[in-house]
Amino acid sequence: METDKELEEFRLEVRQWIRENKPEVVGDFGTPSYYKWGKILYEKGWAVPSWPVEYGGSGFSPQQLVIFQQEMMAADAPALRSTGVNMIGPLIMKLGTDWQKEYYLPKIPSLEHFWSQGFSEPDTGSDLASLTTEAVLEGDEFVINGKKIWTSYAQYCNMMFLLVRTKTGEKKQDGITFLLLDVDQPGVELHPIKLIIGKSEFCETFLNNARTPKRNLLGEIDQGWKVAKALLANERVGILDRPNLVGINLDRIKEYAKKVVINGKSLFHDPILRRRLTKLEMDQACTRFTNNRIIAALSQGLAPGPEAAFAKLYSTELGKRINDTMMGVMGPDSQVFIDEKSAEDEMEISRLFLFAYAATIAAGSSEILRNIISKRILGLPSV
Repeated sequence: METDKELEEFRLEVRQWIRENKPEVVGDFGTPSYYKWGKILYEKGWAVPSWPVEYGGSGFSPQQLVIFQQEMMAADAPALRSTGVNMIGPLIMKLGTDWQKEYYLPKIPSLEHFWSQGFSEPDTGSDLASLTTEAVLEGDEFVINGKKIWTSYAQYCNMMFLLVRTKTGEKKQDGITFLLLDVDQPGVELHPIKLIIGKSEFCETFLNNARTPKRNLLGEIDQGWKVAKALLANERVGILDRPNLVGINLDRIKEYAKKVVINGKSLFHDPILRRRLTKLEMDQACTRFTNNRIIAALSQGLAPGPEAAFAKLYSTELGKRINDTMMGVMGPDSQVFIDEKSAEDEMEISRLFLFAYAATIAAGSSEILRNIISKRILGLPSV
C-alpha cells in the first residue's frame, strides 16, 4: 500500500498529465473530440484503468484508481464510459471463451469497437424477460429477427450485445440467449429517437434476418438470463458518477447564487439555501465514498456487490435533487430551453434538469431498484 506522500505525488502526476494532454473541449460519445481523447488515453495506457493489466488495464492500486477518477472528474476530462468499457468488456473477461477474450477485449480500449446494448423492447417495458426477439440456429449461425428500443448511442457503434429468445419455456426467463452481434450488416437498421433535450442518444433497432456466428454466443444457449443479471450489475457500476454526469456541480450553484441579489443581499447568504447546499454536499460525499469502495473492489477483481444497486439508486436521485436546486436558484432563467438568443450554458441547465429525471429510469428504474434492495438484499417481506 502506498504512503500518503506517494499517493499525493501520484495525484499531482495525473493532474499534470491531464492538464498537458486533454483537448480544450471533449464532446459527447460519438463526437470526433471524444474519439481523439480516447486515443490519447489509450496511448497512455489509461483508457480502461479499472481493467486487469493483462487486458489493457493501468495497474493502478485501489487508492490510485480512486485518485485517478477524482482528478478526471475535477478536470472535466471524461473517462471512456461506453458500454464496452463498463459492461460487456468485464462480462467477456468473466464468461467469455478464450477466442472471445483474445478477439474482442483489445478492440475496446483501442476504440476499434464501440458497443451498444440490445435489451429493451417496445412491448416489454421493465419486464425484460418478456422479450420476443427470436434467434434460430441455422448451421453455425444464429439468424435474428425482432426489434429493440432505447439502444443507447447505437448510431455510433459497430457492435451490439443483445438478448434473444431461442426457446419458449415454462418460465419466461428460460430460453433466453446472450449474443454478440456485428451491427455493420444489411439485416440491422438503426433509427435515432429524438429526445426532449434536443439530442438523440437512443435508437430503435430493427433486426431482419441479421446473422451472427455461433462463436458469438456468450455463456450457454437458453441460459442468457443468468448472463444478463451479471451484466446489469456492471451497468449500475458504470454510472456510479451519475451525480457528476447529470447533476450540476455544486460550486456552479454557489457561483450563480452569488450573482442573484434579493433586497440588497446575495442569495448565496440565504440560510435556507445554505442549509440545502450543505445537505447536498454531505450526500454527494457519502455517495462518492460508496462509489470508491466499489471501484476499489473492482480493481481487485471482485464482482460488483449489492452496493451497486444502492449506489445507482442514491446517486441518480441525488442528481435529481441537485438539478432541482439549480433550477430554483436560477429562477426564470432556468426556463430557457431552445432559444438561439440564449447562452449555451443557460440552455444546458434545463437539459440537464430533464435528463436527471430520465437517469432515474435508465439501468433500472428507482422503483425497481427499491424492490430489488428490499426483497433480494435486505430480505424484507413483500407488502
